[in-house]
Amino acid sequence: MGRIGPPLVVRHWDAATVAAGIEAPDVRHLLDLPAAGIDGFALDVAERLRRLGRRPCKEDDGSGFGLGQPR
Repeated sequence: MGRIGPPLVVRHWDAATVAAGIEAPDVRHLLDLPAAGIDGFALDVAERLRRLGRRPCKEDDGSGFGLGQPR
């Protein structure tokens, strides 16, 4: 089975939250910050893909960029 990546955004953050996260020494990833919103449609797509046997990719090195890049 090949890799797919639907162009969906599950979470989004506002600029002030991201700026504060950059300044905070204990924040390493966007997921360490509270999201401004979560898209239920994107979550539904992810759940449907899981039910069809698809698995989420594992993060490579924790940089946040490995998920969308081919191995």
